[in-house]
Amino acid sequence: MTRLDENSKDTVPDTARKQLPKTYGGVELLMSNSALPTRVDRLFPKDWIIGELMETRLHDWGGGEVIAPVPAISQGSTATYYNSIMFAYEAGLQMVCQDPKGQFYVQQAPVPAV
Repeated sequence: MTRLDENSKDTVPDTARKQLPKTYGGVELLMSNSALPTRVDRLFPKDWIIGELMETRLHDWGGGEVIAPVPAISQGSTATYYNSIMFAYEAGLQMVCQDPKGQFYVQQAPVPAV
């Protein structure tokens, strides 16, 4: 913010100050040179939690089998179901925000013009 009465009436107020404010509304302000100038984010990473719904484990293909044979296609005459296998890991995670009303973003905000 630049006050219009900070200079004499013969000079133009400096609207491009060297130091940007460090806070906005009492919250630390982080500026990005690579962010879109029409976007404003208010996200606090400390309020986001990743909860584990299911621990990471091998996928059960049925009957307690965690390794599944797959067809050995176009791998030569020596490829069989015994040396062509597949396994997969699975996990269940949930991202939760502790303060959803305190997080927001604005798109297509007007760009300040001098």
